[in-house]
Amino acid sequence: MANSGWYAILKQLVTPLASPRESASSILGISRQIAGMTNVNAEELKLLDIPLPDLIVQNRIFGELSASVSERDRLFEEADERLASIDSIVVKEAGLPTNPDVKKVFGLRRNGMRGTLTPERYSVVPLEQDIGSSATLADAGELVRLKVNPSKGGAADKVEWIRIDDLENEPTGVTRTRILLAEDIQSALIEVRPGDLLVARLGPTILNGKIVLAPSSGMKLFASAEFLVVRVNPSWDTTFLLWLLKTRLYRKIMYARSGGGTPSRYRLDATDFLSIPVPVIPINRQREIAIECESAVADAIRLREQAHLVWQNARQQFEAQLLNGIA
Repeated sequence: MANSGWYAILKQLVTPLASPRESASSILGISRQIAGMTNVNAEELKLLDIPLPDLIVQNRIFGELSASVSERDRLFEEADERLASIDSIVVKEAGLPTNPDVKKVFGLRRNGMRGTLTPERYSVVPLEQDIGSSATLADAGELVRLKVNPSKGGAADKVEWIRIDDLENEPTGVTRTRILLAEDIQSALIEVRPGDLLVARLGPTILNGKIVLAPSSGMKLFASAEFLVVRVNPSWDTTFLLWLLKTRLYRKIMYARSGGGTPSRYRLDATDFLSIPVPVIPINRQREIAIECESAVADAIRLREQAHLVWQNARQQFEAQLLNGIA
């Protein structure tokens, strides 16, 4: 086997394993905290003992690790495909335009003008017309507009804060919040309820699909002002609306309706948001579509957990074989 193969195996030692071995012969053992950062002295690094089994064992360990990497990557890819399928599910079942591509606008009729005169805004008009509905997001729910400063209430109370920067791109839900004393928050936030629909309103975050449902919380729950918060009417299914707005079609519409000095600062105005057309679908059918979407999410989460487990087991086995000499 080429040296590069064994080098690929040894690189696994750089990242801490599930149960890292802290000793004088490990990288963690010679690391030091300097000004809050972990550093390793280059001369000490040169003196580390590197395990070197015979070539047959190297080949076997490398083959097992490579197989685990391939299986992990396959599971991650399958999870991504399952999530990506949600877009086509919603588009098909809701009867939406199947081609969400936009065309450049070079001219406008006076009677076709609405709002600000920016080409992007009018590039999605044909898509909105193809939705073929007179209903809008204003019919689906009301916007929670009131912003409050948590520190003005029970200052000593703990509150939970959903920040847009804490959401990963294309989130399937809220996995991270900030729990703080109310007195430590000086920003104006939106108090939300579990189940409220939180829609990113800044250009880049719209394209990154940062649209989630507010989770259940045992304390007061707040969202940053970078969200538009929708309290959905009983005649609409919140989860259906969530996945509707996360489709490529609706993200393009919301982004095109945004405006600002530069694309990185584009912001979706509340009035523009509420006037976006939505298909009228019976509530029972909305729920059926929502269940189908949530099933895809559950499958993706299961596949990702399985992928992490495959990799964790592979690394543990790698450690046992290489560092303990169990080959």
